[in-house]
Amino acid sequence: MTFTPVPGMYIDRLDEVIDSVCRTIHCEAEPGEQATYSPMVNHALMGEMVRRTDPGKRSFRNIMTEDLFAPLGLKDTSVGLRPDLRGRHIKPEWMYEHSHLKHLGHSNLGPDGAFEEPEAEMPWVGIATTASDLFRLAEALRRGGTLDGARILSPVTIAQMRVNRTGEKINQLHGKNAIMRGWDPMPAYSGLGVFLRGTAMCHHQFGTLTSPETFGQHGQGSALYWVDPLHQVTFVFLSHGVMNEAESVERFQRLSDLVITSTL
Repeated sequence: MTFTPVPGMYIDRLDEVIDSVCRTIHCEAEPGEQATYSPMVNHALMGEMVRRTDPGKRSFRNIMTEDLFAPLGLKDTSVGLRPDLRGRHIKPEWMYEHSHLKHLGHSNLGPDGAFEEPEAEMPWVGIATTASDLFRLAEALRRGGTLDGARILSPVTIAQMRVNRTGEKINQLHGKNAIMRGWDPMPAYSGLGVFLRGTAMCHHQFGTLTSPETFGQHGQGSALYWVDPLHQVTFVFLSHGVMNEAESVERFQRLSDLVITSTL
C-alpha cells in the first residue's frame, strides 16, 4: 500500500509522481496471484496511460475536461482546484490519527496542500467536485454510458466494466482491515474501474440489500457512489469528514441499506 512513492515528496504533478513510481515501486506478487487495492499508484499509472495514448497529446487535465466533464455538464468539477471553485472548496477534516499521511503540493500550503493546487494533476485524490456533479456521472453509468444526449461510453464498455475480474479473491487491503475488526473479509469483486457488490454476506460499503449487480466506487472514508442496475437506483455521498476505514464501511453500509429499502 503506497500513498507517496518517496516520503515527503510533492504529489501534485503527475510527471514527477510517475517518475518516482517507476523508480521506487515494485510488484508484491505475480499477476493474477492476489487482488489488492493500490490507493495511489494504480490511479497514477492509469492517468499516465490515458495521457500517453491520447492522439492529441493533451494533458490529463484537458482530456478529463474536454472528454468527460464538459460533455456531461459537470460544471463544478475540475482536475486540480479551479480558481472559481476555491471559495466553495471544503478541505478534508481528518477524524482519526493520520500523521504518516500527507498530501504535499509545490506551493507548500500545508500537509494537505496538494488539494488546493490549481494546476494539480492527481488522478487518485485530485478531482474537486460536488454531489450533484458526481450524481450526473453515476447516472450516465446507470443509463448505459449516456446522459442528456451525450454519450461517453458504449453499453458494451459498461458491461465490461461490470465483469468480476478477481473472482472470490480477498482484497488484500480491505480484507486485512476487516480481519482486524473480527469481520469476515470482503472479496475484492473488482471490475474495470469499479467494485461490484457480489453475493458475499459481509460488511460492505454498498450495503447488504442492494443487488449483486450493484457497482460503484468509494473514496478514503468520505466519498461513495453506487448504481444498482436491477433496481435502477443511483446513490452518491460526499463528506469532508474522513473517517477510518472500518467506521466508514459501517456508516456506508447503513446508509446504502436505508437508501435501497426506501426506494423499493
